[in-house]
Amino acid sequence: MATGPATLFFLLGAVGEQELTPTQRLPSSKWVRLVTDVTDVKSSLLVVQVGANDHSDDGGHDPAQVAVQLGWSALLFEPMMHAYAALERRYSSTSREVTLRNAAVCPPQQQFPFGHPPPSMPGAHKTMWYVELSNATGSWGTYDADVRCVVYMPHQRDGQRSGVTRKTPWVTQLASFSRAGLLQAGPAFGYTPKACKHCGRLQGRALGTKCLRHVLERNVMSRKVDCARFDIDLARRQRPTMLVVDVEGFDAEVLAAFPFGSGAKPAQVVYEISHMSTPDFKRLTRELTHLGYACIAGCRNQPREMNAEWHLLGASV
Repeated sequence: MATGPATLFFLLGAVGEQELTPTQRLPSSKWVRLVTDVTDVKSSLLVVQVGANDHSDDGGHDPAQVAVQLGWSALLFEPMMHAYAALERRYSSTSREVTLRNAAVCPPQQQFPFGHPPPSMPGAHKTMWYVELSNATGSWGTYDADVRCVVYMPHQRDGQRSGVTRKTPWVTQLASFSRAGLLQAGPAFGYTPKACKHCGRLQGRALGTKCLRHVLERNVMSRKVDCARFDIDLARRQRPTMLVVDVEGFDAEVLAAFPFGSGAKPAQVVYEISHMSTPDFKRLTRELTHLGYACIAGCRNQPREMNAEWHLLGASV
């Protein structure tokens, strides 16, 4: 159907007349719990997550992880092998309907209308940058880049240090299609006195307070990852209830590749904005509003905001 000025005015006017319910305005993790409580068949709810990482316990801050724990069906994309292996161990013996894909949703090479992506080439691959924890880079024993010391870094959550030290360091969550984008996390390692003190004590040597200041640039490596396609992986599945994206600065490209135009609009969309450019943030705001979504969190792209959350106007949940 052609969309002229009159048609566009009608569509935007119809959207403007709708409002979100108090439940739909809740933060995503709380909304997931309430939706689960009022749904008889939990597996009829579907969460799609791009950049799932390992689903290690984060205190309930990851809405996709909460959804899986509550019995939702799930389609989880994770390109990094160590995180994917952890997902397999976590969900291999569960009765939950969880589908894992060791692949990335890669940004297409050409321009296309938002939500109407062209088919990607089968067998496509893309370079992914990550932080290597072994001694493959020769960093062990150095005084400013020993990657073993990141184990003693506090876990970072919602832009703040939680003070919780994880068995698996949070640096394993860093992966990006851009080397420069990954290195933007560097300032977090500039001054780490507690981590350096603990690390030095266990290694039997004195380390300064900036023992990790070059840990990222010295331990960044790359590998080829498979590229997945939303249209193939969502075929013969129920309409997604929630879409969660966290791909270190490429969230806008991944969201543009989601087939919103085919009618597969999730009730809720959550994506990371802490690494997003201002033009991408504005473009997503414009496109999601046009698609009939209302912003409920992360709407202004303030410095301490990590995620944006949007809810579909008129959604049944």
